[in-house]
Amino acid sequence: MKIKHYIKSIFLIFTALCIVSGKLYAETIWVVDRFTKELIRVDSDGAREVIELNDFKTPVDIRVDQRDGSVWVNDMTDFFDSQIMKLSSDGKELFRLSGFSVLGDAAIDQRDGSYYAVERMIGEVVKISRDGEELFRIKSLSPIDDLEGMGCLNKTEGCHADYDGMDVNLRGIDDIDVSPIDSSVLIADTGSKQLLKFTSKGKKISSIKDISEPESLAMGFDGSCWVSNIGGGKVFKVSKDNKKILGKVTGLNFPFEISVSPVDGTCWVATRRDLTQISRDGKKILKRVGGFMCPQGLSTINPVDGSFWFADFYGMEIIKISREGKVLKKIKGFKRPRFLEVHWY
Repeated sequence: MKIKHYIKSIFLIFTALCIVSGKLYAETIWVVDRFTKELIRVDSDGAREVIELNDFKTPVDIRVDQRDGSVWVNDMTDFFDSQIMKLSSDGKELFRLSGFSVLGDAAIDQRDGSYYAVERMIGEVVKISRDGEELFRIKSLSPIDDLEGMGCLNKTEGCHADYDGMDVNLRGIDDIDVSPIDSSVLIADTGSKQLLKFTSKGKKISSIKDISEPESLAMGFDGSCWVSNIGGGKVFKVSKDNKKILGKVTGLNFPFEISVSPVDGTCWVATRRDLTQISRDGKKILKRVGGFMCPQGLSTINPVDGSFWFADFYGMEIIKISREGKVLKKIKGFKRPRFLEVHWY
C-alpha cells in the first residue's frame, strides 16, 4: 500500500468512527505527576481520578494503545527491581511484569499492540507482546554510566538544574519509537551517538552517526524520523531508511521532546520555555508559542484536528494546543506534571 493511501485510510477510519459516535472525538489524558508520584486519569471535562498503582515507586513513562485505550506504565524503584504494568482504559490493572533493572522510555507498536521498554542500566530494549509475553531483547546497546545524573532515583523535581527539570543523561538509550509503516524500531543511543534502526524481529537494519547526542525522537506517518539534539540545540528530520538527513533546524533552546502531526506533517518541539513548530521538510521554524515555564511530555497529536496536550512542569498544569498553536484549554492542580499521553477516540 502506498504511503498516501495508508495515511488516507487512517483518516477515513477515524472519521467514520467519529460520525458513528455522533461527535468529533473524545479524549482521555493520562498524567504522571513527578512530585506526588501519582498516575492521574483526566477526562475531556477536566475531571481527575488518581489511579492506584500498588507497590509502585516512581512511574517514569506511560504509553497508550490507541486501538483500545489500554495504558502501559514503566516504574523505577530505588532497588533496581523495576516493573511494567498494563492497565485497561478505565485504569484497572490487567497484569504487571517485574525484574527489570532501570527502566526508561517506551513505545507501542500501534499495529499489533506490542510494547518496547528501555532497560537503561544494561543497555537493552525488551519487546513484550500485548498479552505480557517477553518476545526478545535487542542487546549490546549503550548502558547508562551515571545513575545520579538520571535524576530519577531520589529527586522529585527532575534532574540537573541547568535543564530545568528535564530528565537529561547524555549516556545510554534516551528514546525509542516504532514506525507506523512497517513496525520497524528506531532507537536513540546517545552513548554511541547513533540513531539505530531495527526490524520488528530485532534485526539491525541501519544506523546513522551524523547526530551527536540524539535525545528525543518521534516517527512521522511517512516513516521518517525526527530527532532532537538537546545539547546542540538542533532538530533533524531523517529519511525512512535511516541513512540520510533530510532537514535540520538549529538555534533552539534545549529542544527536548517532540511530536509529529499526522495532519500536516509538521513537528512540534518542547524547548526550555516554548513550543516550536517546524516545517514538514524539517528545514525552517514556522512559529514559536511562548508563555510556559517548562513544557514537557508532548502527547501524540490528534489525527483529525491536529491538536495535542503537553505538561508544563513548573507551571503545574497541563495544556491543550490547537494545530495553529493557540491555547485551547488548561487544567491546573498538579504539582509537577511530567509524563503525559492521550487516548483520542
